Amino acid sequence: METVNALGRRKEAVARVYVNDGAGKIVINGRDIETYFPSSILRYIVLQPLNKLEAAGKYDIKGKNVVVIGAGITGLETAEILGADNKVTVIEMTGNVGEPLYPSVKRYLLGVLAEQGTVIKTMEGLTEIKDGKVITRNSVTAFPTELDADYVVFAAGVRPNTAFADEFFAAFDKVTKVGDASVPGLIGDALREANAKAWVF
Repeated sequence: METVNALGRRKEAVARVYVNDGAGKIVINGRDIETYFPSSILRYIVLQPLNKLEAAGKYDIKGKNVVVIGAGITGLETAEILGADNKVTVIEMTGNVGEPLYPSVKRYLLGVLAEQGTVIKTMEGLTEIKDGKVITRNSVTAFPTELDADYVVFAAGVRPNTAFADEFFAAFDKVTKVGDASVPGLIGDALREANAKAWVF
């Protein structure tokens, strides 16, 4: 069975689910079902549809964890697009988010991201990417944080930096260069190109 995904909404909440063949592992917002729902009653309610279909233990259910590095215009717009279908965390090494957006546009965009459940962590610098994880370090406390990451997106801004991209091509198996990282242009063109290339992976 190929991966099937669906979107559910209730009031202000949005939930995205991915179901594929597996051993019955259920992950919610990056945590296993036992951690997310410590009560056996709540787990029973969540599992009722699968039990009714005699499908419990046959499918894995998990959303994708995406970490976006950079909370400028490019990073926030990338988070908005990916946040409709995934659990997105945005990492920004400074305290500034959405610079230099107009205040009204910034408020609107941050509101959309909050509704999608996107987490924005400021004062966090990237220290390491390893299989399924991103490690950051807080620039104030120096405490490290480990984040689950199925995908990592570098929103490096609007100026192309081919040397930066070449380092990633050398270090990782799956890397693609999109938008202004390829050719300087309009951010709308960059986002359309990124969306089209995202389906390749």
